[in-house]
Amino acid sequence: MSQAYQGSQTHSKFSSILPWIVWSSPVLFYFYQFTIRVSPSVLADDIMADLGLHATAMGALASWYYIGYTGMQIPVGLLIDRVGVRLPLFVATLMCVTGCYLFSITDNLAIMSAGRLMMGIGSALGFLSCVKTASLWFSPQRLGLIIGLTMMIGTMGATFGGMPLSELVEHIGWRSTVQGLGILGLVLAGYALLVIKENKHSPYQSQVNHDGKHWMEPVAEALKEILTNKYTYIFGLYGGMMYVHLSGFADLWGPTFISQTYGEDKSLSAGAVSMIYFGVAAGAPISALLADYLQSYRKVLLAGALGALCLFTAHLYMVHLPFESLYPMYFGVGLFSGSQFLCFAAVCAGNCHGKTGTAAGIHNMMCMASGIIFQPLIGYLLDFNWDGKLVENSPFYASSDYNLALIVIPASLAIAATACLFMKETYKAKVAQG
Repeated sequence: MSQAYQGSQTHSKFSSILPWIVWSSPVLFYFYQFTIRVSPSVLADDIMADLGLHATAMGALASWYYIGYTGMQIPVGLLIDRVGVRLPLFVATLMCVTGCYLFSITDNLAIMSAGRLMMGIGSALGFLSCVKTASLWFSPQRLGLIIGLTMMIGTMGATFGGMPLSELVEHIGWRSTVQGLGILGLVLAGYALLVIKENKHSPYQSQVNHDGKHWMEPVAEALKEILTNKYTYIFGLYGGMMYVHLSGFADLWGPTFISQTYGEDKSLSAGAVSMIYFGVAAGAPISALLADYLQSYRKVLLAGALGALCLFTAHLYMVHLPFESLYPMYFGVGLFSGSQFLCFAAVCAGNCHGKTGTAAGIHNMMCMASGIIFQPLIGYLLDFNWDGKLVENSPFYASSDYNLALIVIPASLAIAATACLFMKETYKAKVAQG
């Protein structure tokens, strides 16, 4: 075999794995940002005891992540379309690192809130950078598979933020755990600089507009068209209400509720809650296949809301169920919840071709806004019904307190189901677009 042939064969093999190497950086960051997003669910008890916080303050503190994440969705999308992924992802990772450091070194709530805000701003690049990289390095036929893998790996990050992170907190404390997450972020920042490259041969490569037209003009036109479409808000209401049990329960109050109600330690409680994200990972592709079979987004969205409503309500008020039953029940809640990701396809199909990215960004903002509202709201309701009992300098909330506070989750799922009745079926629009 000639050296030239061997060289070309080696180059061909490298070219085939290069897209996966480049994509590995944003997807590892997506895993990472999911972990820091859900970390308050296993840190809450220790932080409240350490700082003497009540539930309302803890909910407000955790929600600063969602404020940063939600507010940056559209700006981040515009940024990576203009300058690419490599440098923005590096900076975003360093913002998460700085946020972790600020959060872990102080007892000052303002500084800790700024830390969570920085984590949210940096994390806003997570999913969008994965999609952008996939569109640049993989064929359009493989894009659906790559996005599906991205979502699966992201939800694995959420499960890592459950039981494994809880074990770490038990051994080294919450401050050292958060600092460890910061160190991991530094490694990912360096990895991003090392492996992310521009694909100059991609038709979707970022290009600067040289035609003299201000680049914000088409963006303003797209925003106006999308924001004057009433179905944008109906789909947004559905997505936001379907996200409440993730942002308000799985990401914060779930493990403490289970620990109090069932008497299990935080590690096992966090492990049970993480089954919701396992269910979401399975439910998203299943919902897409079901929508194709039924040729309807609306029917699958309604079924998802009703299924999640029934299972979560049963789990919340059937308190005599054995602890082991929570694992399949939470998985089922997540499985039905996977339908919410169809909203991205439904919103994009319902808007003009060429504006789908902006429409998806706006929809994602509406979904993530639920964390801003419901994390502190659930905390407020816990405090509202609290009898004033303290245990080790931390408020002790009884099961009855949680049952009252968490009623907002069945209510939100019922609102999501009702929103389906006012939706426009956009599946045929998707088919028409090809």
